[in-house]
Amino acid sequence: MRDIVANGKKVIQGDGKATIPLIASIVGGVPGAGDVAKPIIKEVGEELTEKAVKEVGTEATKKLAKEEAEGLTKFEFREVEIIDKQGNPIGEFDKIEKNLFVEEKSAKGLSTLHPKTGKPLQTPEQWATKQIYEKSVTRIENLQNAAVSTRATGNGSQTIPSLGEIKSIRKLEFRIDGDTPELRNAVEKTIKDLSQKYPDWRFSTTFGK
Repeated sequence: MRDIVANGKKVIQGDGKATIPLIASIVGGVPGAGDVAKPIIKEVGEELTEKAVKEVGTEATKKLAKEEAEGLTKFEFREVEIIDKQGNPIGEFDKIEKNLFVEEKSAKGLSTLHPKTGKPLQTPEQWATKQIYEKSVTRIENLQNAAVSTRATGNGSQTIPSLGEIKSIRKLEFRIDGDTPELRNAVEKTIKDLSQKYPDWRFSTTFGK
């Protein structure tokens, strides 16, 4: 059970996946929210939801509902954890879009020099091995073999897909905030290594400033 909060007040206590689309459909103005809410109206109850909307305020609730319902209809979510049977976090996806995992990576540390040696603290190869290859292997293995559920994070989407909804995804895109020939070469090598280890997955990258 999860508490849904808007404007500093509890909207309703219940299943986050059920509650927000239902609120959205009652408040109105959120395309597609009604269709998402129909199967779970009985689970939460219209009377309790209407009461919560009234107590918190229509505008605050509508804003929250709109954001989350749009995520459901577009299948776009932020910062989704996977957890093991003890409830421990064993991985997090920065973004989940339709049929695609997205990992946002910062390569800014590659320009940091060691104060004594004057050399980079890590090479592009070391960065790519750790940030792209090793972390991806851990996350994929945990997703496939150890995860039992998904969980929302404090800064991420509060309405999130179930483990069953994301377990069949086989595409992973790395969005890297740096771009040098050395970095591209190092990342491309790790992408090849990942593709060999997981031939049923498709890995891609985008580079930027």
